[in-house]
Amino acid sequence: MAKLPTAFTTLDLQGFEIDGSRQYTTINREMVDVACAVLQKNRLGIVTRSVQAALKHIYGIGGSADTICQLLKQWRSENLAALKQGRGEKDIASAILEATDDGLLEETDIPEDYLTVMRQMAVAGYKLAYQKRIHQSVGIG
Repeated sequence: MAKLPTAFTTLDLQGFEIDGSRQYTTINREMVDVACAVLQKNRLGIVTRSVQAALKHIYGIGGSADTICQLLKQWRSENLAALKQGRGEKDIASAILEATDDGLLEETDIPEDYLTVMRQMAVAGYKLAYQKRIHQSVGIG
């Protein structure tokens, strides 16, 4: 899987409410949250450098690498926990598809034989889980 780019010349900020008239002097967690959301929307990798550049682009202030690292660590931890608990906006399959969508392969490019095998595996896995659940509910196994 190809990694997402982390460098950019411009960002699409449509859909984000950003006060361009305000003069910012310090970076906070909310600003990092917005920067990460903007990077995700723009299909850019989220690393310290890209978050710092996004903050400069959005708010006119980049913050120190130490501050960004600390706030980014918190952001990652909370987003991972939300994803594990299913509280995120996306289910795990959607999150994986979004993370792996690099624009190089359309769904129609996937060979039908591969899709057939994947469907068969999904059915077999579901049936196995269903049988196990039934056996546990009646006290077998």
